[in-house]
Amino acid sequence: MVVPGLSTNDMSTEIVRSFLKYKGFSAYGWELGFNVKYTESLEKKLIKRIDELYEKHRQKVTLIGWSLGGVTIRVLAQHAPEKIKQVIALGAPFSNIKGKTHVSWWYSLLARESVQKFNPQWTKDAAAQPLMPSTAIYSKTDGMVSWEYCIDWVTGPMTQNVEVFCNHLGFGMTPTVWTILVDRLLQSEDNWQLFDESKLIDIEKTTVFHI
Repeated sequence: MVVPGLSTNDMSTEIVRSFLKYKGFSAYGWELGFNVKYTESLEKKLIKRIDELYEKHRQKVTLIGWSLGGVTIRVLAQHAPEKIKQVIALGAPFSNIKGKTHVSWWYSLLARESVQKFNPQWTKDAAAQPLMPSTAIYSKTDGMVSWEYCIDWVTGPMTQNVEVFCNHLGFGMTPTVWTILVDRLLQSEDNWQLFDESKLIDIEKTTVFHI
């Protein structure tokens, strides 16, 4: 399931979901409209959505979150881990949600609260190391949020940061990211392995465009 970023809905993730379907995966939108901010009500709806997908496929669900969507899945992973296989964040400032970015004002306008008012416990939950495998995909050419906010500062055998070259709006439309996502989705729950970053060299050589 792919969770969209701030002020966007499932239309923004259509391209990446279509690619994943082309590769043979069951890819879904979150079907909860526009993503504005994390709330207890939203969490209940997300848990219900995960339950539905789990029951349909009888296997745990991989969560992919773009920008605020990445923060969303990181918080959710701490609260309802039982049916989540792994979390993959795309340009998501989960490690410092209260840090100043070029979209902080936009969040304040839509959510009707400053990022500084973001629930303190959820702030900790987003930054905490997930209870399941996690991959944070970030870019130093993001342009909207600082890449330092988009990585786990403590990594390990099931927690990894992977750098790509794209801007913030390009995470869901960049072939390099697609390739990483496919590699992650093919990982076995019982034998999850870190992404081999040496593959990025070959991927970049064959990528005909960047966003």
